[in-house]
Amino acid sequence: MMRDLLIACTALLALAGPVRAEEPPSTEAACAAFVDSARDVDAWTRPLYERGDLAALGLPACEARLEAAPEDASLMAAVGLMRILAGPENGRALLERAAERGERLALEALFFWRISGVEDGEETLIAPDAPLAFDYGHRAAEAGSILTQFFLGKAYMSGFHVPEDRGAAIKWLRRAARSDDPEISAYLGDALIGPPPYRGVSETDAREALGLIKDAADRGSAHGLYMKGELMSVLGGADVETVMEVFKRAARKGHKNAAVEVGTYYGDGFHVEKDVEESERFFCMGGAFGRAYSEELHGRPPECSPQPNQE
Repeated sequence: MMRDLLIACTALLALAGPVRAEEPPSTEAACAAFVDSARDVDAWTRPLYERGDLAALGLPACEARLEAAPEDASLMAAVGLMRILAGPENGRALLERAAERGERLALEALFFWRISGVEDGEETLIAPDAPLAFDYGHRAAEAGSILTQFFLGKAYMSGFHVPEDRGAAIKWLRRAARSDDPEISAYLGDALIGPPPYRGVSETDAREALGLIKDAADRGSAHGLYMKGELMSVLGGADVETVMEVFKRAARKGHKNAAVEVGTYYGDGFHVEKDVEESERFFCMGGAFGRAYSEELHGRPPECSPQPNQE
C-alpha cells in the first residue's frame, strides 16, 4: 500500500504518577476523528493514510452514517478510504463515486493509489495507471489538496511519470507553498533556480529562490538544508567543513541525496580525511541508491543498520 507520504509527529506526554492505559475511542468517536481529519485541507501531511487502526475501529459507525446519507460525497470518500486502510475490503468503488462528485479526498487518494497500485495478498484492489492517476491528481490539486499540489510540483520537476516541466512545477509548488510549510518552500526555491550550475536564471527568480531556501533551512527543512549545501558547494564562498555540516544536518533529517553527498565526500577523501566506515554509514542513510553507490565506490555492499542519529 502507498506509504510514501509524510507522517505527522506524535507528541509524547509526561504523566505524573502511575501510568494508566488510555481507553480506545468508541467506534463513533473514531469515525468522527477520521472524517474530521479527512475534511481538513490544511492537514496536508495526511496522517490519516497511516491510521489503519483508526479506520478499522471507526468503519462500522461511518458505514452506518453513509447508509443514512448515501449521497454525502465526503462520507463516501472517507468510508472508501477506511475500507482500503482497514483491509481487506475494497473501497475503490466508493472512492470513484465520490471522485465523480469532485470530492477532494477521493481524488487525492485515487491519485496516489493509481500511481502505485494497492494490493491485498494476491488480490489487486487498485491497479496502477499513471495517466489516470495524474488526471485525478490535477483535479485534486485544483480542489485544494496541498499534498497533491506538492507532489505534482515535484513530479514535474523530476519527470516522474510526466515530462519535465519547470513552469508546471513552479505553478503547483507555488500553490502548495501557501501553506507556509518550509519543506514546500524549499522545493519551490529549487524549482525556481533549476539544476546546477544555475545558469540562465532571472535575477527575480534567483532572489526569490535564495530567500525561500535560506528561510526553509533556518526553519530546519531537510530539503532547505540540502539546497543550502548545494548552493554553497556550487557557488563557492564556504569551506568544505561548513558545507559538510549542512549536508549532514539534512541527512540526519532523512534527506537521502544529502546523505549520498556526505558518503561521497568521505569515500573519495574530497577535502576531508578518507573514512570508509563513515562513508558507508552515510551511504546507508541514502537508501537503495546510496547503498548501490557505496558498493560501486568501495567494492563491497555496506552493512547497514538503523540510523539512531536521524532527527
